[in-house]
Amino acid sequence: MKIGILGGTFDPIHKAHMELGKAAELECGLDKMLVIPTGNPYLKSGKRDITPADIRADMVRLAIADEPSWELSGIEMNREGETYTADTLEELQQMYPGAELYFIMGADSLRFMDRWYKPEGIFNRAVVVAGSRNAQVPDQETVDAAAVLREKYGARIVLLTWEGDDISSTDLRESLSSGCEWDGRIDRRVYDYIREHGIYMPSYSPYTYDEMKVKLQGMIKPSRYEHSLAVADTAVKLAEHYGTSADKAYTAGLLHDCGKSSAGAL
Repeated sequence: MKIGILGGTFDPIHKAHMELGKAAELECGLDKMLVIPTGNPYLKSGKRDITPADIRADMVRLAIADEPSWELSGIEMNREGETYTADTLEELQQMYPGAELYFIMGADSLRFMDRWYKPEGIFNRAVVVAGSRNAQVPDQETVDAAAVLREKYGARIVLLTWEGDDISSTDLRESLSSGCEWDGRIDRRVYDYIREHGIYMPSYSPYTYDEMKVKLQGMIKPSRYEHSLAVADTAVKLAEHYGTSADKAYTAGLLHDCGKSSAGAL
């Protein structure tokens, strides 16, 4: 049995993740695909807050619902401490004795793989399937990186020839946080889940708008307070016109003059 391993933070899982997995599935003739959200990935520790694993798992489950050979695996989410690919592959070998493992990744990571935790363990246990973003053929840097790893570790590497969408997870989260409409970068079911649960929406203040207004009235002159209310209303109209966050615009408009008072701040 050939088992594909598609790992990642999946915060959130998006179209490019799915395209990469499907390209690997087709080119390598995979029988099964394990989609593995990371638990606490050591390469991203301390960079930013990652959405809780159970929420990321729910989004993956929704995204792969129409793929009968794809399966969500909690192998890394259930592991305490930082997660390493070498450990995951070792555990999967024990779970699926005799299976041939195919570790799927973005080709841009190939040139850094010799710095990963126990890279020899990765190459001994799995074929590495690397897909370049938005390119039908691997670029020379990718080809050279693969050659180095083959020479150094005896690595088995498949360079995918496909043209996938180049989607930035950071840009995607920023768009979702501003209330963007569904644009196809993520599965519609994932989008609806994100909207329903308010994932990625910023928390602007511990105060409600009514509480903000009460505090604001005690900080600025009545005429300036009325002006701030009018600015907030105008900001909402502009936000709706330009397709950005109305909540964020209203907060900014309401509080834009509060720093001009020496009486304090919210």
